[in-house]
Amino acid sequence: MRGIWWMVLIGLLLWSLAGCTGTPAASPVTAKQILASAARYQDQLITLRGYGLITATLPLCKGYIGLDTRTQFVDAENNLITAVDQVGSGKAIKGDALRTFHAYVRVFDGELGCPGQTRRERIVYLEIVGVE
Repeated sequence: MRGIWWMVLIGLLLWSLAGCTGTPAASPVTAKQILASAARYQDQLITLRGYGLITATLPLCKGYIGLDTRTQFVDAENNLITAVDQVGSGKAIKGDALRTFHAYVRVFDGELGCPGQTRRERIVYLEIVGVE
């Protein structure tokens, strides 16, 4: 009887460890892989090789003052994926050398656009949390 309890306990431990997302995926993934299989990576901490973040600014909707900032991550194959910089202090900004980045894969599913012209969109993006 004691052996069964140990097997149940070990099974529960292995089951709980299988769902952990605190460590990055073992091998780096690419933006192309993430965009092709977003559900596989969603809310997972992953590792990517790349150059970093680039930013474009666009005018806001008519009647609004300011600029809309769009940030994208440039991976090792020069593919782009929308990204948010959670590292700060400019560490994730694009450079000439390849670096290793750690990020959570997130998915936004909702309304976007100017008033009267909104549309429903699904955007897969990276939440950059570390740079080596």
